[in-house]
Formats: sequence, structure tokens, C-alpha cells
Amino acid sequence: MAISYRKIERLVCALPIFCLSLAGLAADWPQWRGPSRNGVVRDVEVPAQWPEALSEEWKVTVGEGSSSPVVVDGKIYLLTRQVANEEIVLCLDSASGKEIWRSRYAAPYELGGPAHGFEGPRSTPSVAQGRLFTFGISGILSCFDAKTGKVQWRKDFTGQYPQTAPGWGTGASPLLDGGLCIVHVGGPDRGGLTAFDMRTGEVKWCYDGDGPAYGSPIVVDLAGERQVVTLTLNYFLGVSAVTGKLLWSIPCREIHSENCMTPILFGDLLIFAGRKENPRAIRLEKKRVGDHAN
Repeated sequence: MAISYRKIERLVCALPIFCLSLAGLAADWPQWRGPSRNGVVRDVEVPAQWPEALSEEWKVTVGEGSSSPVVVDGKIYLLTRQVANEEIVLCLDSASGKEIWRSRYAAPYELGGPAHGFEGPRSTPSVAQGRLFTFGISGILSCFDAKTGKVQWRKDFTGQYPQTAPGWGTGASPLLDGGLCIVHVGGPDRGGLTAFDMRTGEVKWCYDGDGPAYGSPIVVDLAGERQVVTLTLNYFLGVSAVTGKLLWSIPCREIHSENCMTPILFGDLLIFAGRKENPRAIRLEKKRVGDHAN
């Protein structure tokens, strides 16, 4: 029996409020929005009393960008730009700020069209299985040995897509799941949500139905299927995490092509919004072929 998806869409007035515990300094934060990619921190005891003032223990100049640092096994990893035409990946000791290694590579980039602001990277690195993955502002995808900084593989998509980053630069952070590194490559004219083998960089699947936006994908188990859910240039959609096959999509077109939200899973609801739009929630349901989709 074939399966498709029924979408039940409803407007929500506000995003849900989560009760969060405070993160301990020793907890890993290996990717954008934390271990579960949802901004939630757990299993940490809140101090009974906070100090009246904080004292600086160390400070390091890292350069330009809005890429978030990530922390794994007491090491801080950061993607940044310190000089023109080059991106730098730093590994620092979280206790002292001492540099453990750095890797630099050519990454020429100049904001064009309607874009403005700085030219530093926006995408947050991801760490898993001893590997560090970065996605630079011009769309260069790199895999490093997290311990040594040695490049394991690198992808430059200039030969595949006429433009390798959306108009304001690549902003989506790599999603790691099931041995795959999943990123939406390409530019505003054409692109593909693509899964690469974490070890080799081999392409395992690609959904090329739309160009990339700026929000990061998440992975969820809903309606009997593990799926990658993300905002693209024109849609909110889900594809199979195993094959990349499109499972469902909802038009989500922002007037300035700035879909920049990372969706949220709350129970069995997927919550998302276009820029300057009210948030929406959808519930996915299996249906038999031939059933009417709402």
C-alpha cells in the first residue's frame, strides 16, 4: 500500500514557551541550537547563588562572522574570517582559550545585489564522530579531523551551480544524521538539498527542487518516516532522510527571499514562519493513495 501525506495546517498566535534548565560548562554543544538542534539544555544543576559580577578568564580575537561557536570534549570550534578572501577554522581549549589548531583556506566572497553587512561566515559548524563540518559563506563545505584539523574532504560547487550561495551568503548550518552531512547547496537560481557521506564526501542523495534559504534543516520522525525538514527559497518541506525523496511541501515565499527560520518540532507539530509572518503549525498524517489531502 502506497503512502502519501496529509497536511493539517493551523495558525498559532505565539511560539510555545519551553522550560529550560541551564547548561553546565562541561556539557557538549556540538551544533547549531545544541545537541538536539532545538535550543534545549538538560541535566544541569542550577547554582544556588550567582556571583555578583563575572570576571574575565580569557579573551581571544577570532575575526569576523556570526557563526556560533560549538563545544565538544572541552574544545571550542569556530568558523571565522580574519583577512579578505580567506576563511579560518579555529580549535581552542575551552578552559584557557589556547589555540590547539587552525586551518585556513581560500574563500573569496563579496556581498552583491541587495545584500549588505559583513562578509564573515554565518553558518555554525557541526561535530560528530571525530569530524568537524563547516559551510562557508560562499558555499564551501569542508570536513576536518576534529582532533588535528587535517582536511578530510572539501566540496566547492562552482562547477555544479552558477551561483554557490544565496544573495546574503550561506547561512544554513550542516545537519549530521545517520552518517550523513546534509546541507542545501547552490544559490538563488538553483540548488539542491544534498546528503554527503560523512567519511568520504560521496553524494548519497540530492533533492534539487528549489534553491537554498538561510534557516537550518532539522531531522524528525513523523508520520512513520524519518525526514529532513527545512525552509527553502520558496517552500517549507520535508524529504526522506534515507533517499531524499520529497514527501510534502507548503508554499512559503518571502518577498525579499529571506526565509531564515529554523523550524521547531513540538510534540507532533512542526512550527515555522516566513520572515515577518505569523508562525504556523502543521501536523503530518499518513494517508492512503486516493485520499483527499487537506
